[in-house]
Amino acid sequence: MSPETTQTGIPIIDCDKCGNRHPQNRAHCILCGTASLFIDGMGFCIGCAA
Repeated sequence: MSPETTQTGIPIIDCDKCGNRHPQNRAHCILCGTASLFIDGMGFCIGCAA
């Protein structure tokens, strides 16, 4: 049985850092710790950057 992946083949992981399931390549916000596709150049997610 192959591991779960996104439609583009990126593995889905149970993240030790944030405790959530998300694609392996997601960065984590330096303020709230949420894994997001939308992390700005300073390391903040879209919610914390607002």
